[in-house]
Amino acid sequence: GNLDVAAGVDVTGNITCSADLNIEGDIDMATGKKIAWIDDTQYISGTASGITFNSAAFSFTSSTTDQPVLEILNSNADATGSTLKLNNANGNSAGSNNDVCGTLVFNANDSQGTAANHTFGELKVTASDVTNDSEKGTLTLGVACTDNGGVDTVLTITGGANAAESITTVAGNLDVAAGVDVTGNITCS
Repeated sequence: GNLDVAAGVDVTGNITCSADLNIEGDIDMATGKKIAWIDDTQYISGTASGITFNSAAFSFTSSTTDQPVLEILNSNADATGSTLKLNNANGNSAGSNNDVCGTLVFNANDSQGTAANHTFGELKVTASDVTNDSEKGTLTLGVACTDNGGVDTVLTITGGANAAESITTVAGNLDVAAGVDVTGNITCS
């Protein structure tokens, strides 16, 4: 049957529910406590400074056109927007050259009879030099190419001693629709 409660319920042990649990109010949890799935390796927990979602994968699914939308909203009345941080923290270990900081992958189905989900592009950042106080990063942009359908790097930006000494490499042709302004030298080889 149902248990209808008009006021609070204090539980010091476990609640086991083998059917749906419908809650029409707030769930208040103490700091350091968590909502766990399957075992304690997948959970939601929180403190006054933030919420932690611990899981190997998250999937947001919708069958509606242009959905789902993942929005990170900063509603503060200032000029600074939100941040999406992809962080390879290596636990407590020091980083190594060429550690991958994060990758954004863009997939869609291809045209075969039983369409396979295929990677058509990616944006990747690596820590190309992790030397303390002189760190350098490399950003690559890759797209699927017809040579083998795999993602090939077509644009690479590598940090230098400063922005002016950084290097941008284009693997293919560079088509420019408007003018090109050059402040330094052009070397043709």
